[in-house]
Amino acid sequence: MNPKVIAIIAHIGPIGWIIAFLLNQNHRSFFSDFYVKQTLGLVLVGIVCPFIPVVGWLCAIALFVFWIMSLVNCVQDNTTELPLIGTYFQTWFKGL
Repeated sequence: MNPKVIAIIAHIGPIGWIIAFLLNQNHRSFFSDFYVKQTLGLVLVGIVCPFIPVVGWLCAIALFVFWIMSLVNCVQDNTTELPLIGTYFQTWFKGL
């Protein structure tokens, strides 16, 4: 399967990420690996955000902006890390 398609599927929430992760196991590429890691980080932050009092809604807004940035970069065939957090996601999830 095309790595770009796998990367786009990864952006469709937690279920999309699981599907992309499984598809990526059969068709490894740097591009799809990069976005599987980025979107895993976004999904995990999205799970934690609602439990942060007061600033949780700011976290949710930032998460939405980062998700849009990631999706736009994916569609444009760029592997640009997300500001502030992208480097951490690539490091933390390098074993995927």
